[in-house]
Amino acid sequence: MVLPGAGSKATAHWAHVAALAAVAVVSAALLLFATRTWGLGVSYDSVVYVQASRDLSSIDLPQAQDQGGAPLYWWAPVYPGALKLVGGSYSGARFLNALLLIVGVLLVGGVAWRAIDARAGLVAGALYAFSPAVFAVHLSLMAEPLFLVLTTASLASIAARRSVLAGFACAAATLTRYSGLPLIAVGAIVFRGRDRVRFLATSLLPYLAWLARNEIVAGQTTGRMPRWHPPGWQAVEDGIKEILRYLVTPGELPSLTLPVVDPGRLAQLLAAAALLYAVVRADWRSPPEFVRIGLVFGGLYCAFLLLTMSVFDAVVPIDERLLVPLVPTLAVGIAWLIRGTPVAALILACVFAVSVLQQVRTVSLYGIDYSGRVWSAARFDGVSLPPGRLLSNWPAAVAYFTGRSPGRLPRSTDAHTHDRNNDFDRDMRDLARSVREGQASLVLLNGEFLEIATVGTPLTATAAYKGLCRPAGSVITICTRR
Repeated sequence: MVLPGAGSKATAHWAHVAALAAVAVVSAALLLFATRTWGLGVSYDSVVYVQASRDLSSIDLPQAQDQGGAPLYWWAPVYPGALKLVGGSYSGARFLNALLLIVGVLLVGGVAWRAIDARAGLVAGALYAFSPAVFAVHLSLMAEPLFLVLTTASLASIAARRSVLAGFACAAATLTRYSGLPLIAVGAIVFRGRDRVRFLATSLLPYLAWLARNEIVAGQTTGRMPRWHPPGWQAVEDGIKEILRYLVTPGELPSLTLPVVDPGRLAQLLAAAALLYAVVRADWRSPPEFVRIGLVFGGLYCAFLLLTMSVFDAVVPIDERLLVPLVPTLAVGIAWLIRGTPVAALILACVFAVSVLQQVRTVSLYGIDYSGRVWSAARFDGVSLPPGRLLSNWPAAVAYFTGRSPGRLPRSTDAHTHDRNNDFDRDMRDLARSVREGQASLVLLNGEFLEIATVGTPLTATAAYKGLCRPAGSVITICTRR
């Protein structure tokens, strides 16, 4: 006997499942379309991840505290392991990111579906899929797409009070990015008694084992040196603005033109109005456990970033990439707030989607970083590099284009600690002597041509390198003994 209405409920259920799956597939298809010409954006981190996917015990590029050839320690190992599954290649990473985007959409949607209802699951999945911040990190070869999935899985497991599963998920997240440590702090707060012991054993032990391995094989745990270098108020203000952009989009739609108002600002106003309308009408009682735990994580995560910037790594920015782990909680939280206002949900999803379409167009035309259009002038087509030891002002770019990994040039100040290099002048004299004696060669890229701000006299124009340097195109200069 079939109960009245059972068939319609089943139909509605599968319709929501199909819609959520369609959103995930569409977002991945847009990602693949955007990267079809230039591929994923490639940066220094990207090249290291690809090298680590082939061998964790020897990274050719310099990490923060070495000149190359050391075991991996500055970066965590799980994302290189995932890259290894797709062949450890730049092209394979593109499909890995598309798969991770699908998994992330389904996971965030599933969490909201279980915690609220089917419509909320579809809304949360759509907000995640078409979040400009989430889509942006999937456009580059970075660990963030995997970290987002593991962060969501960790918070969901903690919310479900599954201590062992949560512990393993948090361990995997922390070994994808060290900034996953706040997830372990959240679990330690939420779990009690034996569950806390199980959680800490399964989350902390793998992380501590990795640190012990680093100390044994590389002579340091993560390479971070404690120094006091607090961020300025501008950095904190930029972080707050970035979180606001997560809610109302970045407001950049250069491909659209309207006669009176800027399209980007109009998109932000529509998103803000939809959110404000939903907030005013929302029933704030009994928020989902995932949202409550996610808010605790958000607070701890932001505090962790400020601590890292102030003590361990002055280079860490409070930007779109670093703050993107907050998005899964925001997506589920917004879906909960607007569960009674479907019009607001539709407006917000449409505004997000338009912003993502702008990203798709821009990236498909210009690409990102080393693999993009601007850097295409730096490709070493027909350029023969000298044998022996190489050094460069852009070692990762040279490694990406040629497969050979140079060391870095001496630096007057350590960017991560702000420590001054008191031997800088001597290091530069030794470098010039090494080039003149044929012990090393320089491969220099013209940062001004690449639209990168530079100051001071170019190295190739100094007296120490007179007669040693020759241009190899408009961007590349090679300095070596002839």
